[in-house]
Amino acid sequence: GSLKPNDATRDYRDVRDVFSSHKLKDSNNVDNDDDHDYIRGDHIEAKSSSLSPAAAAAATTTTTSFSSPHEFRQAVRSGKYTGPTNGVCPGFMQCNLVVLDEDQAFDFLLFCQRNKKACPLIEVCDVGSPSAETIAMGSDLRTDVPKYCIYRDGKLDVEVEDVTPYWPERSVAFLIGCSFSYDGALLDAGIPLRSVEQNKNVP
Repeated sequence: GSLKPNDATRDYRDVRDVFSSHKLKDSNNVDNDDDHDYIRGDHIEAKSSSLSPAAAAAATTTTTSFSSPHEFRQAVRSGKYTGPTNGVCPGFMQCNLVVLDEDQAFDFLLFCQRNKKACPLIEVCDVGSPSAETIAMGSDLRTDVPKYCIYRDGKLDVEVEDVTPYWPERSVAFLIGCSFSYDGALLDAGIPLRSVEQNKNVP
């Protein structure tokens, strides 16, 4: 049967320190249960790293330029930016977003714990909260992602640019590390990113 927390009102953010380790271990397989609805998207958060002037210039010539993740989120929230996020805000971490109903969240938390290479947890939001206050203060996960994929019973149902009407009342939002976080380092090393140059998402 499914594993459930003892306290139905558990604050899932309390476990972020346990599962935020970036030490990679061999992942374990767990069963997938497709009989759920969930929201998936990409999100940029606010932890910065150094970026050389050359890398910043390369990013500016290949994609829309933003001075900060906050500026980027504001552009997305207002509908001014709806494109892919690879190459955007190089030098800052990006995250993938998964949103589930509370009664499914603990199982997904265990999945991430057992598959840390594929699903490195960066933050788990409070139940019902659409804001990642720990890593992106003032963010609204319902509107600050360029595009959301909504899955029902394991199948893609619809893609939207504002997920507010679909946001579960008892939601738990998971922010998972994304490979786009390395774009700045690749540009800094002089490695061109074809997807960024063509303003396309990766395959």
